[in-house]
Amino acid sequence: TPVTATYSPEFTKVTPTGTGATSTGPQGVPQTGTPIFAGGDPLVPIDETVEPTFADGSKQKTIPGQGTYTITPNGIVTFTPEKQFVGKPDPISVKRVDKNGTPVTATYS
Repeated sequence: TPVTATYSPEFTKVTPTGTGATSTGPQGVPQTGTPIFAGGDPLVPIDETVEPTFADGSKQKTIPGQGTYTITPNGIVTFTPEKQFVGKPDPISVKRVDKNGTPVTATYS
C-alpha cells in the first residue's frame, strides 16, 4: 500500500540588533566608543569577516565645525574634535551585517 507525505519548511526572519555607544570628555581630546552588535539568532551571528563601516560605507567622516569620525576594523569609533569645538557633535551611524547579509546599525555620540 503506497503512502505519501509532504515536507513544508518554513523560515522565520532573523533580525540582528545594535546597541549605541556614547562618551564624554574635555575639549580638544579625541574620544572613542564601540557600538555593540548581536546576531538575531545563534545560528546567524554578526559576520566578523565584514568590517564595520559608517552607514554610507565610509571609514572616515568629517562634520564641518565639529570634527572627524574614524572607524577601525574591529569597530572602535574615534571622534577627533576640532580644537575649539564644545558641545554634542552630530552622532554617527555604524553599520554591520550578519551572516545572512542583513544590515544593522547603531550610533556613536
